[in-house]
Amino acid sequence: MTEGDMYVKYLNELETLIQEMPHSEGGSLRNMFFNRQAILATMKNDRKKAIEANKAILDIIDRLKTKYRSAGRIYKNYDTSEYVCRLRLLNNFEDMPQNEIEENYSRILELAHRNPDVMQDLKMTERAHIFYLMSKKEYDKALPILKRHPEAMRDQRYRQFYLKYLITASRATGDTHTLLKSLEGYSDYLEELIDTESESKTQELQILYDVESLRRKSMELQNENIAMIEATNRNIIIGASIVALLLIVFLISVTRMYYRQKKLSRALIKSEKKLKAEKQSLLAAQEEITASRDEAENANRLKTQFIQNMRHEILTPLNAIVGFSQLIADSMPEKKREEMEKYTNIIAENNDILHTVITDIIDISQLETGEMKVTYRPESLNEICINTTTTMARKASKNVKMYFDAPKDDLVIYTDRVRVEQVITNFLNNAAKFTESGSITLSYKVDDEKSNVVISVTDTGIGIPENKQEVIFDRFVKLNQYSSGTGLGLHICRLIAEILKGTVKVDPTYTDGARFLFIIPLKPAKK
Repeated sequence: MTEGDMYVKYLNELETLIQEMPHSEGGSLRNMFFNRQAILATMKNDRKKAIEANKAILDIIDRLKTKYRSAGRIYKNYDTSEYVCRLRLLNNFEDMPQNEIEENYSRILELAHRNPDVMQDLKMTERAHIFYLMSKKEYDKALPILKRHPEAMRDQRYRQFYLKYLITASRATGDTHTLLKSLEGYSDYLEELIDTESESKTQELQILYDVESLRRKSMELQNENIAMIEATNRNIIIGASIVALLLIVFLISVTRMYYRQKKLSRALIKSEKKLKAEKQSLLAAQEEITASRDEAENANRLKTQFIQNMRHEILTPLNAIVGFSQLIADSMPEKKREEMEKYTNIIAENNDILHTVITDIIDISQLETGEMKVTYRPESLNEICINTTTTMARKASKNVKMYFDAPKDDLVIYTDRVRVEQVITNFLNNAAKFTESGSITLSYKVDDEKSNVVISVTDTGIGIPENKQEVIFDRFVKLNQYSSGTGLGLHICRLIAEILKGTVKVDPTYTDGARFLFIIPLKPAKK
C-alpha cells in the first residue's frame, strides 16, 4: 500500500528539521523518522533514499552501542533492529554494489547465529536468502524458495516485491505456469494499488476542502467579533455620558457580586464535603494497606518457618539414607564392595546437591526479609581461603588445578567468617562446574585507598558473555540450562555482599575464562 501525498510532504519537511538538529541530540526521534522514511521509500521503489535511511539507522545503532560501552553501561540488544535494517537494504539490492550486498547478507547470518529471534524469522520467511539469490541472479535457486511462501502474497509490505521476483525468476527459468500466475497476481495488485491511491487522493482532497471551509468560517467569526466589539465600544461611550446609567451599572455589579459570592460559598461547602469523603477513603485505604503489609509479613514468617521445618524433615531421612547406604557398602563382600561404593558416592553427591538447594532457598528467604544476622569478628583471610580451597578441590575436574595464591603476609579483617566463606565457596563451585582443564586460582589484594580487600576467583573455563555479566547475579539465571544447580548461588553472593557493605561482580577485562570479584571492607563501617 502507498502513503498519500500529504504524508510524503510532511515527512520531507520533517527530514529538513531532522538534518538541522545536532547529531548528539534527538536519537529516538531520528530513529523513528529514518524507520518511516526507509519503509516509505522502499514501498515507493525509491531505492536510493531507502538505502540512505537504513544506513542512517545502522549508524545510530552503532553510536548508541559505542556510547553505552564507553560509559560502562550494559546496552539493550539491538540485533533485531539491525536485522530489519539489513533486510531492507538487501531488498533494495538493485541500487547496491555487490560487495555491500555480500556484507549485509553475511551480517544477517551472523546475527541469526547469536540471536534466536533473528534465526526464527530467517528460517520462517527466508526473505534474506530470496533477496540475496535474486541479487546474484541465481533464479533457479530463488524460485523454489519463493514458491514455498505463498503467504507473502498477503503481506502488503512485500507483496509487490515477491510478485516481481516471481515474474523475473519464472521468466528466467522458463516456468511458464508460474510466470502466468505471477503476472495475474501482479495485475490484481496494480488494480488494488490504483483503487487505494484513488481513495487516498479523495480523502486528502476532502481534508483540504474541510480545512479551507474552517478557515473561511474562522475569518467570518473574526469579522463578526470585530463588529460586535465596535458596537460595544459605541454603547459604552454613550452609557458613560449618562449618570443614571452609571448608577444602574453599579447596582447591577453589586447584585452580581452577591450572587457570585453565594455561588462560591456553595461551591466551597461542596468541595469541603468532597475532601472529607476523600480523606475517609484514604484512611480506609491506609488501613487496608497496613493490614495487607502485616498479613504479608506474617505469611513471610510462616514461609520461612515452613521452609526450615521442611529442611529438617527432608534432610533427616536423606542423611539416614546416606548413612545406611554406607553401612550396606561396608557390609558387602570385598568383590562387590567397590561397585557398591560407587552407588554410595552417587547417593552422597545427590544428597549434597539437595542439601545445597534447600540451604540456598532458606538463605534467599532470610536475606530478602532481613532475618539473616551477621557477626563481625577479627578473622584470618589466609585461613578462610585455605579452608575453602581445601574443601572445594575435590569438586574440580582431574585436569584442573585449584589452589590459593597466598601472599607473604596474612591479612586480618573484621567480618562474618561464615558469610565470606559462603561467597568464596559459591565462586569456587561455579568455577569448578565450567572449567574442564587449566586452573582455578583464589587470591586477594588490599586496596588501602578505599579501605577494602578485593577477593578474586579466576578460572580458565568457558567464560561469560559480556551481555550476561550482570544478569547472572539475578535469581534463577543459568547460562547453561543443562548444568546442575538452581541459579541461586550467585544471587545469594550478591545479597550477602550487600549486607556486608560490599559488592560482587565479574571482571570484564579478563578474557581467558571468568574472574569473579568479591569486594568487602577491611572493617565494618561505624554506625
